[in-house]
Amino acid sequence: MTTLATLEYAPIELAQSSISEELSKLKPRRSSKHGAALFEALQSADVSIEELRSLLHDPATAQLPAHIQGLAWALFGYALDREGLHAEVLEAFERATELRPEYPDAHFNRGMVLGQMGRYQEAIEAFEWYSQLRPDDPEAPFNRGVALAQLGRYQEALEALERVYPLRRTSSAVGQGIYLAASYISLMFGLAALKRRWLPDYEKATDAFIKWRARARRDKQTAAFKQAVEEVKNGLPKEDIETFEDFMLGVRLMSIRDPFKGWKALGKEISKDWPKDVSAVEAVREQRRW
Repeated sequence: MTTLATLEYAPIELAQSSISEELSKLKPRRSSKHGAALFEALQSADVSIEELRSLLHDPATAQLPAHIQGLAWALFGYALDREGLHAEVLEAFERATELRPEYPDAHFNRGMVLGQMGRYQEAIEAFEWYSQLRPDDPEAPFNRGVALAQLGRYQEALEALERVYPLRRTSSAVGQGIYLAASYISLMFGLAALKRRWLPDYEKATDAFIKWRARARRDKQTAAFKQAVEEVKNGLPKEDIETFEDFMLGVRLMSIRDPFKGWKALGKEISKDWPKDVSAVEAVREQRRW
């Protein structure tokens, strides 16, 4: 099978307006020289990593209110990520969530970093935290769906995308991505089911593929949906191409609404490769057994 190169997590980011909004909620004691210095650094748009590192590791920081420390560590994580210092990013966001458990952005970005590191189960848990704190934001369930797909838990991944669908227009990071993800996940779900010869999952995957393709058409995102299909096909090993074609045949047949046209189409497809001297009745019985 191919990798999940098609899918991308929403990026780590914190807009300056978000920082200002968070800082407006804080009331550090100005009598504390260290607290005032940290507060000033947090307000600065161009604060350096080394300056933040020095302030955060100063013993005096531990005397400041936890919510201020938590915001400072989160901002430190954003700064580290911008500079490509990924080894320290996870530690920064973990410190932020320990100090300030109610801060959704820190949980979200911790999950994103864990996903990039391949620690998908931990990423899923972090995204769930974020969803509880900010239920109307689509990015957490979207990224949770990506992480679930990484673990091969395709049905759960599709369920996560169903939560995102009503919210898809509220985030530019999710808008097109949801159709790439849905196409990819439903297709991989179907291929896995066919390889295991498990009809219930195959039917669920086919239904999901057809439903999301129709949604993509309505939202004028057909190109994104097709892009994922092509990327999956191009990434498959030769031995899985036939499985891919079988799935797409099932999609074509199940998309036919008129039953008479459906039978005609089925007969036409079967006649292409039907071996001589093989009983059609026995073949159908064999299909029904799995």
